Amino acid sequence: MKKALTLLLTLMFAFSLSACGSFNFSGNITTNSTSGTVQSDENSWTGTSTTDAGIPTDENQLVTTITSTNTSTHVHIYSEATCTNPKTCSCGDTEGEALGHDYIEGTCSRCGDSDPNYSPNEVELCSMSVTDSHFYNHINEAKLVKDTVGNIHTTGNLFALGSGGSYTGQKKPPFATYYLGGQYSTLTLNIAIDANSGSSEAYFMIYDENDNILYQTDYIGRQFAPQQLNLDVSGMEWITFKLVEESQMDNNVVMLLSNPIFHK
Repeated sequence: MKKALTLLLTLMFAFSLSACGSFNFSGNITTNSTSGTVQSDENSWTGTSTTDAGIPTDENQLVTTITSTNTSTHVHIYSEATCTNPKTCSCGDTEGEALGHDYIEGTCSRCGDSDPNYSPNEVELCSMSVTDSHFYNHINEAKLVKDTVGNIHTTGNLFALGSGGSYTGQKKPPFATYYLGGQYSTLTLNIAIDANSGSSEAYFMIYDENDNILYQTDYIGRQFAPQQLNLDVSGMEWITFKLVEESQMDNNVVMLLSNPIFHK
């Protein structure tokens, strides 16, 4: 009789929990009685009454284990993406990608992180101000830039020198001049012909404030093989990059200046 009463009280306890709202119950009801299972229509629970050798067999002892499941719907609320993490919800779910660092002269403009590859003795051309130019573009947007032999050039510290066919009737050739102030010893860069160039030819030159030529090509066109330059710029106050095209009537050569860096 006591065993039956104990099981009845346990069942009543479980139903009282389910009456509070939407509730799912599963667990073990441990007494010194036999086992059984009960289901309700609106809410469900299962109970098993067994004799457990690990629990004292006092008739009045009742050990009940209840596990419930919260069925409420979680709504994601994402924090803003950072340089190193995508948008993240408190539950751990993520959306999109991390922003990545935006290093300017060795420091990230967003989070202040230091660029491990930055050397104060190296200055990228993209961080310098151009003093004067004509048909000269800084390629900073994310896009695919190829040269005529299929090499892909990373944007950011990348420049295009040339009219791309818009030079007709212009007296000034494409050029760009920068102030160095005698601060640097060498200039390294890669030069190549843009894949979108036409069939005309031009020669490319680099010279200082006294028109001393540091580097000059012959007339080149789409068959020009990309080259890596390492030039002595010691004591130079000014530097000019110039592209002199073959004809003002057919001038569609575009020279790529890829990753130009001045070294102190």
